[in-house]
Amino acid sequence: MKILILGLVSLFFVISCSRTNNESSVTNPTAVAPLSSKSPNGKTEFSFFLTEEGQPAYTFSFDNQLVIDKSLLGFEVKDLDGLAKGFKVVNSELTTFDETWEQPWGEERFIRNNYYQLRVSLQEIASAGKRLDIVFRVFDDALGFRYEFPKQSNLSSFEITKELTEFNLTGDHTSWWTPALAGEKYEYLTEKTPISEVKLVHTPLTMETESGLYIAIHEAALRNFSTMNLSLKSGNMLQAELVPWNKNIDVKALAKAKSDKTPVNQLTTEEDAELISPIKAYVEAPSVTPWRTIQVAEKAIDLITSYVALNLNDPNELGDVSWVKPGKYVGIWWEMHLGLGSWNSGENHAANTANVKKYIDFAEKNGFA
Repeated sequence: MKILILGLVSLFFVISCSRTNNESSVTNPTAVAPLSSKSPNGKTEFSFFLTEEGQPAYTFSFDNQLVIDKSLLGFEVKDLDGLAKGFKVVNSELTTFDETWEQPWGEERFIRNNYYQLRVSLQEIASAGKRLDIVFRVFDDALGFRYEFPKQSNLSSFEITKELTEFNLTGDHTSWWTPALAGEKYEYLTEKTPISEVKLVHTPLTMETESGLYIAIHEAALRNFSTMNLSLKSGNMLQAELVPWNKNIDVKALAKAKSDKTPVNQLTTEEDAELISPIKAYVEAPSVTPWRTIQVAEKAIDLITSYVALNLNDPNELGDVSWVKPGKYVGIWWEMHLGLGSWNSGENHAANTANVKKYIDFAEKNGFA
């Protein structure tokens, strides 16, 4: 349960990182200057702005080093013009938040959650006037942002076909990754390559720059939305690649992907493309997306000890969790990985009742949870 120690303070004054614009005074997408904010300790900084076409974009830096260069934001939507270009900023608000909360168990009992938040409210200049909010939270070691779809009569229920979020890296960084939407799902060894050799990968994607800065791109608070993978768009530019909506993926596409280990999103023939639904997410406004996170650290281990993802995840909804206790596990899983047993029937079949009972008896005898 979270324990509030330092409260929420709202800042409603106009500074470089917070300004409010009267709707009627904004006549074109380029009328708004960039909105920017540093983190509480001043080490990280991001800027939000609109392009000449009125598309939202951002940059992100750490310790005066540019981490993410100009990167676009938005969505493509089925049967609509999309939620990408032609926007104007109708409002923006900066708030600061600082609290310490207690974990039921973990490496640290008390976790500090300290960030500056910028909420940018956008509206299409076109007659439809669809609205979209983008919320940024800048921490001392990370940037998190998400999209929020306000309740509105002209955009109540819609289908996302593509997320346009970009992560424009500043170099061909060394990266560690596993392939996404491939035949063995998450059961792959980690690859180490330059970013230029990345195709379609899971998050977290971890990188090291030439200057020795470590970067990890991931997501948090993944609820009622598709998982975000990453694909190489061009050069050193990564783009969000949402997993197709499960119930609309043809089983033949999955079977083919598993047989030849081709990522589903990289099936290229016209016939293959017809097997995959273009729908990535069904949205009912009001709703929000997961947070897209960019962590930065001067030492790789600091990526692990960062609590940004925990702080961006939703608070505990279970109430009293004192009954949850950490424990040890023993079972058939690892003998599968060691090649000592098999899921399938045959001479080495290990996924059977007798073998499971053996592990249960061993666990009880040796004090396993």
